Formats: sequence, structure tokens, C-alpha cells
Amino acid sequence: MVKKPLSPLMTILPEKLLELHREKQEWIPLRITVDSGATATVIGTDALPSIPWGPSPGSVAGVMYEVANGCRIKNRGQQVLNVRTREGRDRRITCQVCDVNKCLMSVSMLNEAEQRVMFDVHRSYIEDVESGDRIGMIYEDKTYYLDVWVKADSGVEGAAMAVALKPVDNGPAVFAGQGTK
Repeated sequence: MVKKPLSPLMTILPEKLLELHREKQEWIPLRITVDSGATATVIGTDALPSIPWGPSPGSVAGVMYEVANGCRIKNRGQQVLNVRTREGRDRRITCQVCDVNKCLMSVSMLNEAEQRVMFDVHRSYIEDVESGDRIGMIYEDKTYYLDVWVKADSGVEGAAMAVALKPVDNGPAVFAGQGTK
């Protein structure tokens, strides 16, 4: 028996993600940190450089965010992302664009939009309170993530809506609009 050298880590993608991976030109992977301390869903200015972003009501009004080290950063606009979850569901996320180094999804905004967030090391998810529909999260290195694929033709359309994760197909809402009650 020939022994293989140990590899530190090998990613094995589920079939649904392999299909998306084959369409490299159309989909971009994005890992979103689900953050119970964030007051807004945000993304960095250069996180998805091929996807346009534009002004938002917050950027026009001069909204700023205070980050963990006490510094304040400007809301620069918003980016509307058409995404596909690991479960294969198409959704839309509107992120406020600012100078952060990773995409953060605000748990408080999800809760305000009737979304229950379950943090558990064995089974974490975001659940639509009305429909009971769930989208799974990943627990890794003591942090909870939502892995999605972003459609390359996403952009600023629908930018007036501030949503956490809204269905694209007008089907049952898994993550209804943030702040649109």
C-alpha cells in the first residue's frame, strides 16, 4: 500500500456547488459572516469588484458605522446581490458598501424582518418565522457563515429596497426584507 502525503485541507464541493463551479463566468463564491453584533448587512468596497454598486439612502444621508476598534467608517452606497444558497435557492441580498474586510450579515436586521437565527455547533440556520423555511449556516473556527454564490450580473437594481435576503422568484420569503415592514 502506497501512503499519500498528508494534505492540510482538501475542499470537496457538493454536486450543487460543482454545477455552479462549472459556470465560473456566471457565479462568484462569497462567504458571509452572520454577525449578532452588526447593525447593518455590509460588504467591503472591493469584495466583489466586478459587480456595480451605487448610492443608497444611507450613503446619501451621511450614515457612518462604528467598528470594533472604535473607528468610524462611511456608508459608501449599496450593492444588490443575486445569490444562490447551498440549498440551491435563489435569493437577493442588499449590502451596504463600506470599508470592511469581510461581508457581515446583521442578525438584528434579520430578526426585525421575522427571521429566526439559530446558532448551534451542530445545526445552525436562518428560518423564516412565517413559512418555517430554513437556510443552513456553517460553523467553523467559532464563527457562523452563510456560503452563497453571487450571480455575476448582480448590481444596483432594486437598490431602494433594504433587504437581508429576499427571494428572487417572488416565492415564499426565506429572508424577508430588512426594514421594509
